[in-house]
Amino acid sequence: GKLDMVLSNIPDSVTSVELCVVNRLRQRVVTFASVEGSEVTAASENDTIYLRQDNLSLSMFAALQENVFNTTCINCHGGSNFVAANLNLTEGKSHAALVGQPSSKVEGLSLVTAGDAANSVLYQTLVTPLSQEQGWHYDHTQEVVRTKTQKLIEDWINAGAAK
Repeated sequence: GKLDMVLSNIPDSVTSVELCVVNRLRQRVVTFASVEGSEVTAASENDTIYLRQDNLSLSMFAALQENVFNTTCINCHGGSNFVAANLNLTEGKSHAALVGQPSSKVEGLSLVTAGDAANSVLYQTLVTPLSQEQGWHYDHTQEVVRTKTQKLIEDWINAGAAK
């Protein structure tokens, strides 16, 4: 849908405004949209900042696509002519490629088992030494090292892995 935010009474000292998810410790987990620099300065003269975003998905999966798959994973999994392990994590293809799909690397497990991160190859690959133990060409634990991001992936899977 459509999202219009109007923030009023913004002091001159504000230099950026973000629409983001924060954890209980008020640490940023993922940013969906932001306004920075001159846009904030010009807006603060009028005392109001308008943050308009068309077609912005605020789902957990959209946050993962934008902030993990698009920035980290697609370099090997679909961003070029090469799709490592036949796993395409580009936008529009990643959800279908992951959820409920059997792993070609770990017998008996799915890449993402909705509701069960502990038994999902995606989660195990990113937070355990699975890729090293299986002798894969790359240690995937080096890619998603932030605990907050790992927790977002775990929560998304445990919550049902919805699109």
